[in-house]
Amino acid sequence: MKLKKNKKEIEVLELDDDSNISKKDNKKKESKKNKKQLKKEKKVAKKQKRQDKKALKKAQKGKKNTGSIIVIIISIIFIILGILLSLIGGGVITIDFERKPKLYPLNEKVHIGDYVEYNAGVWDKSVNVPNRQVAYTFGGYTENASRNNSVNCGYNDVTMSGWRVFKIEDNSVILIQDGLSMCYYHGYGAGNTDRSLKILSGQDENFNFDYYLDNQFAESVKILSKEDIDSYYGSDTSYKKITDDLIKVGNPYWLASKNNTYNMWYVTEGGTVASNQVGVYGVRMLIKLKNTVKTIGQNDDQVWILTNDMTSKD
Repeated sequence: MKLKKNKKEIEVLELDDDSNISKKDNKKKESKKNKKQLKKEKKVAKKQKRQDKKALKKAQKGKKNTGSIIVIIISIIFIILGILLSLIGGGVITIDFERKPKLYPLNEKVHIGDYVEYNAGVWDKSVNVPNRQVAYTFGGYTENASRNNSVNCGYNDVTMSGWRVFKIEDNSVILIQDGLSMCYYHGYGAGNTDRSLKILSGQDENFNFDYYLDNQFAESVKILSKEDIDSYYGSDTSYKKITDDLIKVGNPYWLASKNNTYNMWYVTEGGTVASNQVGVYGVRMLIKLKNTVKTIGQNDDQVWILTNDMTSKD
């Protein structure tokens, strides 16, 4: 019995040893498996690291190439700009950055009585108002004063200035000075009206009114006549009172027209077309503009701006 027992114990011990051996083997296998798995993971990680490094290198290379391309493009732009500036500076190329305003024929825009920005220049000397001792002459103006401003011939104070539309004829605009252009003394005596008519109508070679012309815009100049006023109203204005401020300026002025052997026509302070034998009154200039004159519109003072630009209207 005792032997059997020992035999069983031996068998149990052997079983325990086998079990222990099996466990050890399992541990070894598991350890080996873990090592293999770890090695595999390291390999994968290493591979991933190589791929990441490769991708980063590629990205950096692409970024570097892009930067180089941008630098090249900017360099080309600066070279082109340099060439253009050089051509512009040398006058080979001209660039107009301003947008040109619309232009219109002046005669299509203005109305009778409108103010126009015409410039007759300035006086180059001073001449006193003429009197009996210096008859049949002009005066009343001061050196460096504007010819656009009215003169004073010894009657009422005059503050008028500028040029207004008197009429439109054959597509040309005719301007009249607002106020008095100069003072003129007409002397008494039989036949003296012929002398004054010759002077006032511009037929006397000793009197030339071309200094009123701005050759850029003006075609001709003359002194207002009674015939001009009759044409303006479409009827004979002899001894008629005119209240239109285009004709009545509050001061008397001679007209380039004679009534008879002794009397010249003139307009009184009150606007009546009358005649007189002698006296110092003003005269008023008419400027005929070229039919090519255009306008870009009116300024802030409602005065039409002149231009001779040949560009057609839109």
